[in-house]
Amino acid sequence: MAAASNVENQATGETFESESIGPLQSSVNALRESVEGFQSRLTATETLAGENFEKVSAAENAIKTLQTQNASLLDRIEDLENRSRRANLRIVNVPEGSEIGKDPVTSVAELLLEMTGTEVFDNPPTLERAHRSPGPKASGRP
Repeated sequence: MAAASNVENQATGETFESESIGPLQSSVNALRESVEGFQSRLTATETLAGENFEKVSAAENAIKTLQTQNASLLDRIEDLENRSRRANLRIVNVPEGSEIGKDPVTSVAELLLEMTGTEVFDNPPTLERAHRSPGPKASGRP
């Protein structure tokens, strides 16, 4: 009888254990799944952060390169503008109508040849453009 009651107590104890541990085990399993989900999300987030860091670093390098090129181009533009201003000639007190029948470029080229003689130019100089600047109005008012 003692053996039968011992077996009965043992069976009851196992039943008690399975009844009390079962819900705990399912809770632990649920927590484990939750932690694994968070871990995979954290890994994905870390991967994205690493990729974004690389992209930001590449963008910063590109910005530095573009800033250097921009500064160089601005210097070049300023130099070219200054050179183009230095290559311009201003001729004043040329009477109106002196270029009748000729275009202004030909007229100015002939004028330069006439004024300097053949000492400076053997042929009329090659000019890109010539134009008159408006003078003050006859009434004296601008």
